[in-house]
Amino acid sequence: MNGETINPPKHRYYQLMFVSAAFYNWSATLIWLLSFEQMYAFMGGGDVPQAPIFNLFMQLVALLLSLFGGIYFCIGRDPDSAIGRPFAIIGIIAKVIFVCLFTCYAISGSVPWAMAALVFVDLLWAALFLEYIFYQSAAAETSANQ
Repeated sequence: MNGETINPPKHRYYQLMFVSAAFYNWSATLIWLLSFEQMYAFMGGGDVPQAPIFNLFMQLVALLLSLFGGIYFCIGRDPDSAIGRPFAIIGIIAKVIFVCLFTCYAISGSVPWAMAALVFVDLLWAALFLEYIFYQSAAAETSANQ
């Protein structure tokens, strides 16, 4: 796709949407790394394990959050690019899985419901990404038919 496929207002909308998604993820990364214990306790959780393996997994989650933020930032820089669509699909899948995992752990009582509720914002992002995929697909089809 070229830069003329998505109309200018939609182009700007998708730029802002993906860049804000990047900053959302990067903010979550900072919270995850710097204040997870305080947030977990504030939301009704108990003591957070301090075992090295737990800390490793916490850092790996933060790394993934940060990497996805980088992907969203790159899509936001050029939402017309055909490469944005598969990465947005991966983002949707990751966000839905993230919400499902938190929900399952909240149902089991391992994670406070208040914390699980926080990640439901990811479903909003997933829906916005899905709208982008549909719009970009329709725009590509229209462009191909002309």
